[in-house]
Parts: sequence; structure tokens; C-alpha cells
Amino acid sequence: MDYKPENNGYNYGYNYQPEQPKKKKKGRIIAICLICIILAGIAGSGVGILVASMDGLTVAKIDNSKPHLPNGGDVQPAPTPDIPSSGITLDTQINDGSNTPPVSMGGAYTGETLSASELYNMAVHSCVGITVDVTAMNAFGQVTSSAISGSGFIISTDGYILTNYHVVQHADENDLEINVTMYNGDKYSARIIGKEAENDVALLKVEAENLPALVLNTSGSLIVGQNVYVIGNPLGELTYTLTDGIVSALDREIAVEANASIRMFQISAAINSGNSGGPVFNDKGEVIGIASAKYASTGVEGLGFAIPIEDAMEIVDDLIQYGFVRGKPYFGITVRTVTQTIAEYYNWVMGAFIVELDEGSCAAEAGLLEGDIIVKLDDTPITSSSDLILAKKNYVAGDSATLEVFRNGEYFQTRITFEEEGARAYLESQKNG
Repeated sequence: MDYKPENNGYNYGYNYQPEQPKKKKKGRIIAICLICIILAGIAGSGVGILVASMDGLTVAKIDNSKPHLPNGGDVQPAPTPDIPSSGITLDTQINDGSNTPPVSMGGAYTGETLSASELYNMAVHSCVGITVDVTAMNAFGQVTSSAISGSGFIISTDGYILTNYHVVQHADENDLEINVTMYNGDKYSARIIGKEAENDVALLKVEAENLPALVLNTSGSLIVGQNVYVIGNPLGELTYTLTDGIVSALDREIAVEANASIRMFQISAAINSGNSGGPVFNDKGEVIGIASAKYASTGVEGLGFAIPIEDAMEIVDDLIQYGFVRGKPYFGITVRTVTQTIAEYYNWVMGAFIVELDEGSCAAEAGLLEGDIIVKLDDTPITSSSDLILAKKNYVAGDSATLEVFRNGEYFQTRITFEEEGARAYLESQKNG
């Protein structure tokens, strides 16, 4: 999925172009390109935000006859349920900053500083290529095939592999086979064990034993200027390529979609289409990040970004134990941006326009209605749907917040207490058998 400069410029590393949704003809439509964010959870999937390009904003009619009024937070959602843990543990080797270095499962890790060639020889056997075969019908009615290519790396000897979710997203959504190729040429079919689309992390599993797993450095000891190395499969053809650079900056909040952002660190090592999901190493051969994005714009070079491995492993731990990431706040609304042009045309205000409200959600309990425009979350002004999703990241399930809302030319405030997104999906999946 190549993100062009007009989509914030971030290239996610493969060339599949998803079909754009068709325009809806019902209702009044404003011909402005908007982004739709779905903040509600999806039953059984653990996915919290779906992003899709929309060709217009369908203006919802507000039904004032509904007996919904702001309740000031008097009605609270049910407490987070007690969800049993799977009890599964991964045999990952972690360097968490303690004085005792981990023992290598690959047989080559020493904890000593390595040259680039030494690092490559040690680590490349633990790096994998990931492909998904895609078939489609062309304009002449002929079936064509292509492959989505990305990278990944082995984190346990029994076949667990870490990558970006966007590398396997098309396979996940279309029930396609995921193929994993090792450096020695061995090929496996992989299944998705867990995924977290909002933070672009996926955990795969192949049926194999005694695989060479990498050592993960979760100490958070990154510093600007330190050497880094990336191994991946740029362009899907230049397999197992090594590039090098330095850490250029830390704690970048990168807007990988118009309405989603991920905390990453910036590197100067080359990241190209096909590198996504591959490991970023320090000079000891320890994984410190997942190569995830490149800024793709004319005249721009050396702007690569990676997800810190400590962030990714926190997600992996929850995926293994619960099947979803615990603590993520659930809102229960679908919103679209009210731009300045739209606001002026309809005599509204800029903000996040609620186009859909989940029945029984915390938003419904807080008295929100379809057609409301959220303009503030606690002290954070909300002028777009992206503002709302970024502000929501400051909360965890169980937190309460004050919303300022515009409805029928007037403002009001209401309290909301966030439910747990994954727990809601879990309960739905249990109810449905």
C-alpha cells in the first residue's frame, strides 16, 4: 500500500492499491474528500480503528424526538470484565537493560559490538520474506496475479514471527494464504496469531521448530546518533538487503494515515517498498525496532521511521494472552471531519461529526446523538476527526472525560467513561459462540 505525498507522504512498503469505496447516493453529499474513522470495536477482531477514503460527507438528519439528553455522566458503562489469560508464554530472548545479557538462541549473539558484516552474518538467518498472492480481474476480464511483499523476523524458536500489520492486512481481510520464506530458502505457510491495526503490529506463526530467533532489546536505551542497521526485502526482489544509518530523532508521532498516528523513532537508514516489517538493529545485533515507514516525496531522502520494539512487544504480550490489546478506550462512534467549508455552508462548527453511534456504547450512555459535533475532549480542542483519535490516545479504559458538543446551534457538556475496546469485542464473540 504505497502512501503518496498527498496522504502524508508515508510509504508503507508494498504496491497493492485497494479498491476505493463507491459513492453513496442517498442523502445530501458535499463533494469534498474526507476521511472516515471508525472508533468502535469490531467483534472478535481486536481492531480499534478502520480508515477508509470517502468521497463525501452524508449529512445525517437529527431526530430531536429521540429521548436522548446529555446525562452528565450519571449513567456509567459496565465494568471491564475479568477475561482469562491464555497462559501462553513465548521463548523470546530479551535484553531489558539488566547486567546479564541474554543467551542467544541463534548461536551467534555475544552481546559485543559487531561490524556491519558480522551483524549481517549473525542476523540474516532470522529475517524472513513475507508474500501474499493476489488475483484480480483486469479491464479485459482476464485474471491477473501479483504479490504483496514485505519483511519480518523470528522472535522465538518455535515459529513466532513479528511484522507490520499492513504487510498482511490484505491477506487478513480476504482470507488469503501468507507465505514466509527463510534465508536458506525454506518456505512455510503462516497464520495470523494476533494483530493490532492501530499500531501496525502483527504476530504470525509458522509450524517449525529450532528456528534461529533474534535477541530483542526492550530497555528503551535508544539515543540520537547511535548506529542502526536494517535487513529487509526492498522492492520485494532485492531480498535480504542490509542498509545502515543512525538514529536521527526519538519519539516522533507519525501520522501514517490521515486519522491515525504511531509513536516511532526516526532513522537515516534506507527503507523502501518491501522493507516494512523488517528488523532494525543496534550495533550488537539486538532488535530495537520494526522498520515501518518512509517519507516519500520529491527531494526528500533519509527519512525512515521504526516502531520501538518495546512498544511492539507490549502489544504482542497482550495479543498472546488475550487476543487483543488491553486498556484501549472504546468510544462507540463513527465520525467524519467537519471542515471550515462545510461548517460555513451549514452554519455548523468545525469538529468531529458523529455519523454513527453504537447502541449501548459509552457514547450513547453519555447522551450523544448522530449528528452531534464534538468540539472538545477535556481541555483538547477538536477541529477534525483526526484530532479526536489522537486525543483519545491519552486515555485508557475506565478513564472519564468531559466532552463539549455542538447540537442544533448550541453547545453543551457531558461526561463519558470509556469502556475497554477489546473486552467489548471479546464479550460479543463469547455471546455468538
